[in-house]
Amino acid sequence: MSAEVGIGGTAVDLVEAPAGRSRILVVDDHAVNCELLEAMLLPHGFQVEQAYSGHDAVQFARTERPDLILLDVNMPGMDGFEVARTLRADATTRLIPIVMVTALGDLEHRVRGIESGADDYLSKPVNRHELLARVRTSLRLSFHRRQLDERQKLDLVLADVSDGILICDASGVLRETNHAARRLLGLPATVLERSVAEVWGELRGAPAGLLAAVQDGRPLDFVVERGEPPLFLAATMRPVHGVEGRATGAVLSLRDVTREALEHKLQQDVLSLVSHKFRTPLTVIALWTKLIQDGECGALTTAQTDALAAMGHASDELRALLEGMLSFVEWTKHLHAMHRSRVGFAELEAALRDRVRDLAGPEQGFSVERDGQGEVFVDVALFLEVLVELVRNAFKFGGPAVQVRVEMHSRADAPMIAVSDTGPGIPPEQTERVFERFYQIDADFTGQVRGVGLGLALVKTAVEALGGTIRVHTRLQQGTRFEITF
Repeated sequence: MSAEVGIGGTAVDLVEAPAGRSRILVVDDHAVNCELLEAMLLPHGFQVEQAYSGHDAVQFARTERPDLILLDVNMPGMDGFEVARTLRADATTRLIPIVMVTALGDLEHRVRGIESGADDYLSKPVNRHELLARVRTSLRLSFHRRQLDERQKLDLVLADVSDGILICDASGVLRETNHAARRLLGLPATVLERSVAEVWGELRGAPAGLLAAVQDGRPLDFVVERGEPPLFLAATMRPVHGVEGRATGAVLSLRDVTREALEHKLQQDVLSLVSHKFRTPLTVIALWTKLIQDGECGALTTAQTDALAAMGHASDELRALLEGMLSFVEWTKHLHAMHRSRVGFAELEAALRDRVRDLAGPEQGFSVERDGQGEVFVDVALFLEVLVELVRNAFKFGGPAVQVRVEMHSRADAPMIAVSDTGPGIPPEQTERVFERFYQIDADFTGQVRGVGLGLALVKTAVEALGGTIRVHTRLQQGTRFEITF
């Protein structure tokens, strides 16, 4: 049975799987568990396939497109949460329903499962009646989710949400808008049939490649703004794909972030003002301290020499703090003017080696391990700054003989970049705070290394703006590893 429906006249063929012959992929690193679920499902007409690792599950889902996945969480290597995130991030597998099967039944793991993209949860030991009920429910919901003829429900949802919603077809022509979108953009009710590139009016910041992204089925995130009266809208565009994987349209959501943007701009202005206002008098202090130390104002006693040395050291520290604050302001400005492109691991390694050449001490080491054909889709200049800052941080706090390694790998077609060191590690009670602004680990632990405490905060902000996630793994006296995934 098939139906031809679509967004605003863009036809998409949707084929309903024969009742009772839905194909289910069971994923568990223990074959006996897979066989147990298969034994429960086969008598009811389901076709069952098995996979024994997260990587195999992702590959099978991409090539075979099962109707549902029963996914174990605790698997070595790529666990169930990572499998779910990977499938949801892929246009070809994002609509496959996922039911997580696990002995982990507490609320935290259930929430993690839902956040990773799971549709439902099933606890071990599995009850046959509950299994069948959840499988049938998930299949039924999945089928209805693929139908686009429920216009009344769509209208109710669009009218009820506070975010602006714009729906366009594969050529970028608007087919649906809700009241919030028309209000935020100042659009008339007759805006339909216009190009999505023509609705921004006096708002600045819409990317020039917006239409091309719609046609190619590429996601986009950007911010449009107006000066007076101030208005900042965070725009998220996500493609809609047909069953064959081709782009059939896109949905844009608009969120009013004016308050957050103005508060952030105020913080930037204050940091910039303080830094610039302090720089001139600090330069005068440092200059005269140096002149007096050099004897330009007469001979010095030993006590005076020591005092001036302390003053010079303090002025150097204050200058470093000011430079750190200015660096923070410049980084955050750059986040609003990103230009992403694909860069291969080899090119990224060459640029990184050139930038970190002078950072290592005489006994410190640096190495890179990478896949030959991997690449990342980032703002190259900004991402390079992220890696340089992580390497600099490792050399700075790792000790005089620290070894720093950068890894660049493609995992299930998703890039992973890691920077690890053999330093002292981070105390467990302080791991969660390393990305906070103006926070620095106790000076006694870091060997009295001074700093403004903004480096890792900048790194986290930049990575998230690029669409990635950064995590820290550390053990005392065994080193620290910062891992970035996209």
